[in-house]
Amino acid sequence: MRLYIAEKPSLARVVAAGIGGKQEKKKTYIRFENGDIIAWALGHILVPKMPEEYNPEYKNWNLDALPIIPEVWELTEKKDAEGDDYLASLRSTIKEYLGKATEVVNVGDPGREGQLLIGDLIKYYGYEGKRLRLWVENTTPEHVRSRLAIMRDDAEYEGLYLAGEARTRADWLLGLNLTRLYTT
Repeated sequence: MRLYIAEKPSLARVVAAGIGGKQEKKKTYIRFENGDIIAWALGHILVPKMPEEYNPEYKNWNLDALPIIPEVWELTEKKDAEGDDYLASLRSTIKEYLGKATEVVNVGDPGREGQLLIGDLIKYYGYEGKRLRLWVENTTPEHVRSRLAIMRDDAEYEGLYLAGEARTRADWLLGLNLTRLYTT
């Protein structure tokens, strides 16, 4: 079974239209008649851990703790809005089908953020099988069909993933440490 993971629902619908055929639409995914699935995220549904998630002592801000630099960077699941479980449902769907997939297609937006967002999900849930990249720059079914015919190995985009990861970590280091410095 091939699992496509799109960055957002609108992109999943565009890809589904490009793939065509009979489809069964569910709350968090679309199933194609051949058994393939397209699931989606909703932006970053995994986020870097906050300082206090690494060490409870960081909950209280003080200058002596700065700078805070994680030894090992970790992600956590972004919290749903109060009373809403949609993000949890999205993650559950992605995790379930990653466990069943023989092949995964990264359908993040073109660029480092799209590569990071889907790459983080694949990595976080421990998928180690074959990965492809569907690079969609235009939202017409014809464009999607042309891109489906030329998908590449997702590993070819590792540089974009690493650039996105570096930017996220730099934002975390500067933003959290400087906020605490200037606030205290």
